[in-house]
Amino acid sequence: MGFSSIWDENYKKNLELSIWPWDEVIALTHRNFKQKDNMVVLELGCGAGANIPFFASIGAKYYAIEGSAHIVERLQNSFKSDKIHITCGDFTKGFGFEEIIGRVDLIIDRSAVTHNSTESIKSVVKLANQYLKPGGKYMAFDWFATDCDTYKNDEKIKIDDNTFVFNSGYFAGLGNVHFSTPEHIKELFAKFSLDYLINNVKEQLQPEPKRSSSYTFIATKPL
Repeated sequence: MGFSSIWDENYKKNLELSIWPWDEVIALTHRNFKQKDNMVVLELGCGAGANIPFFASIGAKYYAIEGSAHIVERLQNSFKSDKIHITCGDFTKGFGFEEIIGRVDLIIDRSAVTHNSTESIKSVVKLANQYLKPGGKYMAFDWFATDCDTYKNDEKIKIDDNTFVFNSGYFAGLGNVHFSTPEHIKELFAKFSLDYLINNVKEQLQPEPKRSSSYTFIATKPL
């Protein structure tokens, strides 16, 4: 299963409209790339385009594939530059932009690919390997972890061993939600070098105790 129409409906209702670049995206890009001008960046599921202004500011050539036709039209009207290219499509089936196959320095995935089934994620990883240049990096942010209260307690329907659709709680109405462990991520990216892996755990104390957990990681295509 690829892109869920739920996201398009949310964008039409002006929901999920994050517009500020994510601090981790900024920090890890600067940390991992000395030469940023004209680097080729491909974002999977760019949503409302929160990261676009950052990559434009450093002179990157920015490409994005997003499943929501509504938000893509909005972004295409907002960002007019020969360095910014945004298309509508299902990134589990193809990335488009054949002209950058094997030329991408950085793939950004901020909590986009983790909203798919295991088989769809395997397809994305295979495509990423084709698009990245040797030494290119796949940066993933907020891949949901199994050690959180939502995974343990909320009502859900099993799609596969790692993927669920939730009927209640935080993930209700968001389509497929995929949960990972470090071992699962290493297995998915077996053809890459996993250079960075962090478990982001937050323990909410008020108004009620609640544990959330996700992974940030960087997988590098071998030279």
